[in-house]
Amino acid sequence: MRIYKQNEMDADHVTGWSKGGVTDPSNLTMLCLTHNRTEDNK
Repeated sequence: MRIYKQNEMDADHVTGWSKGGVTDPSNLTMLCLTHNRTEDNK
């Protein structure tokens, strides 16, 4: 497990924005930049 710095993280939608998910803290989780950009569109 690696601990990431804040500037290496991105907020990710739990329910994808394209699927009607809202941009609200209750629908966001933090992922490293690499994993956020390679994750499938949910």
